[in-house]
Amino acid sequence: MGMLEVDAPGKVVVGGATDTIKIPNITAGVGLLFFDQAKKVGTGSVIVLPPVVQKIMKDMLGKMEEKGATAGGISAKLAGGADFFQSAMGSRISQSVMDACGQMGIKVSGKDLGGKEKRTLITVLASGETKVVSVSGEKKI
Repeated sequence: MGMLEVDAPGKVVVGGATDTIKIPNITAGVGLLFFDQAKKVGTGSVIVLPPVVQKIMKDMLGKMEEKGATAGGISAKLAGGADFFQSAMGSRISQSVMDACGQMGIKVSGKDLGGKEKRTLITVLASGETKVVSVSGEKKI
């Protein structure tokens, strides 16, 4: 049983039923988790620039398929996209990720986007339970 942590933007981690994926310190970027409930396989990354959304998502999907996941069984959970300092960068990144999920046929099953808080996204791949932790508390998505 391992804790897999996304410790840099664009880094993709992949795990199975005995793993937990943690995406800490998400601000304007979007922490993105793909999960296949039937296969108990997931990938996680942080996207900080709209132009790389599709590239990172394709990499994530490829790593899941290598572990036996099927495209039709994959859903997404998202956290982040905070808008700091009168900037709408977080909103732009969030919209880019949401649009790409729609274009790729990936259902968004949970999200916690916007606002002005830093977040951490944690998913237990055995159950798919996902929580978002911030200074204002913890919630399941």
